[in-house]
Amino acid sequence: MAEIKSALEKAMERAEKIGRATKEELKENLYLDEGRRLTARYLRGEDMELTKALEQKPAEARPYILKGIVETLLRNIVLPRDEDIEERIKRAMQGMLTLKRNNSQARRIMAQIEEAFRQYKQTISDVRKQLRARFEMKMGNMQKQLEEQAHMKVKIDPEQQPQFQEEWLKISAEINAQFDAFLEQQKELLRTI
Repeated sequence: MAEIKSALEKAMERAEKIGRATKEELKENLYLDEGRRLTARYLRGEDMELTKALEQKPAEARPYILKGIVETLLRNIVLPRDEDIEERIKRAMQGMLTLKRNNSQARRIMAQIEEAFRQYKQTISDVRKQLRARFEMKMGNMQKQLEEQAHMKVKIDPEQQPQFQEEWLKISAEINAQFDAFLEQQKELLRTI
């Protein structure tokens, strides 16, 4: 029984150590947060250069701050699902190029990401138009019947129909998944440069 208790005590001690961060880990987390804060300011459009801000930090902090910056920039390189975020995406991509010293490999990856964004927007637009046209054809008969019953012109917007919205959600989720997978591969390549 003493051996079992001893093993249990050892396991409890290990679990306790895992729960407590060392001073080094706490410092690392502070520096990572500092990198995230710098990046947030940069992405908001504040007049600053990430490389200069990084160079002004203590040498021992730079790797951690850089890691925080890179992860935050990569987290902001997302599919342009909304026009409102496109400027932030461009800024994040420019920040990555700057941090990677604009090397040819980073430029090539960024060009591929930009091309994927262009294809994504075109695909979303084309597929939505095709779906709308398909629903307009389906709804044409329904619209005629309603006009005959109401004795007036009736306009039915296919995109407002629950079936359209349901199908669009499914289709757009598939498109997003395909492009997200490619984007994640490219972001992983950027991490390794």
